[in-house]
Amino acid sequence: VVEAFAHGVPVVSTETGMQGIPEPGRFAAIANDPADFAAAILRTARGRPEAVARARAALAFMRERYTSRRLAELVGPLLTSRPFWRPRGERGRAETAGR
Repeated sequence: VVEAFAHGVPVVSTETGMQGIPEPGRFAAIANDPADFAAAILRTARGRPEAVARARAALAFMRERYTSRRLAELVGPLLTSRPFWRPRGERGRAETAGR
């Protein structure tokens, strides 16, 4: 879903497929049963103005929230706060001292 958003492609999804996305109906057509899903695909494929508007909103959402700079702001502190990975051979020196 987010790959389609990032490329400005209209999306049809279920509620489950949109978990974690705020305001999912703003960015994609949502349908949970097969008949509604098929109808949403047809409406979207025909280039309806609402499908184009949702795709543009999704692209703007991705550009606002998921730029490399924004990801660095979010992930950077996690990577520098404490070592979560140590090269092989460095593990165990402090942990095995006294054994």
